[in-house]
Amino acid sequence: MASNVSAQHITISHTVDSTKVYKVELQDSTAYIGRIIQKDSAAITVKTSPAMQVELPVEKIKNVSEIKPSDPEYIDQSGKKWFPNPNPANYLLGPSAFALKKKEGYYQNVYLFFNSVGIGLTDHIAVSAGIEILTTSLSLTDSDYSPLFFLTVKAAGYELADKFHAGGGLFYGGLGSEGGIFSAYGTGTYGSLDHNITCTIATAGSSDGDWLDAPILGISGLTRISRKVAFISENWFVPTEENGYVFSYGVRFLGEKISVDLAFLNNSEIIREIPIGIPFVGFVVKF
Repeated sequence: MASNVSAQHITISHTVDSTKVYKVELQDSTAYIGRIIQKDSAAITVKTSPAMQVELPVEKIKNVSEIKPSDPEYIDQSGKKWFPNPNPANYLLGPSAFALKKKEGYYQNVYLFFNSVGIGLTDHIAVSAGIEILTTSLSLTDSDYSPLFFLTVKAAGYELADKFHAGGGLFYGGLGSEGGIFSAYGTGTYGSLDHNITCTIATAGSSDGDWLDAPILGISGLTRISRKVAFISENWFVPTEENGYVFSYGVRFLGEKISVDLAFLNNSEIIREIPIGIPFVGFVVKF
């Protein structure tokens, strides 16, 4: 459906699609959001909900712009308002190259016992920290406090090309009496907040100076299939290790301030005992 709308000295000329959502702004600053279902030289008709549509005279129109599914104003076919992906910076556990905004943060819980918090210091720099509370609490009963924790610093959100973001970070995980592990990684994400794929390359070593001979490779992806559901997959490969890979598949349930992940972790060893994989359960609350 082609649209060539003129309003006084303002001309809007582009192609519109009746399956997409548009914002139609009038000269008096009134705006209507919906699907353009009909157009002629005198007016366009906008369907703003399943039961409501409005006819707008061409001479009163100031601007017509498309609303993407990732935009807060998006309305789906059922007339329900969409909301942005509340957790674009992470997959199940690993990072994407999208960044937290300044003062934006999240709380994550995995398997009830793993707890972490992240916060954006700037629009590109974020820090996060987490602790595993079960074995950490049990270590207190032996008078040998050995917390299992991690700390990360992430720089991300640098758009190097259209739909391509880059980032990287540093990770330290404390393993109680076993010492700790260090990791540095770089990551690139292609796509939008709702449909993306990420490649991560990392190096890792222990506190006693042993480092992997080859880098770890991560490939992850997410695609949003409806207002509240997305498919998610996170996969890691360690070339130097036997069975040194883990692949996962699952769903992410989305709310305006929360995401819940239900997935399965698998490799060639796990699949012999548990064909569908080890269940993964976690959630993130945005603040």
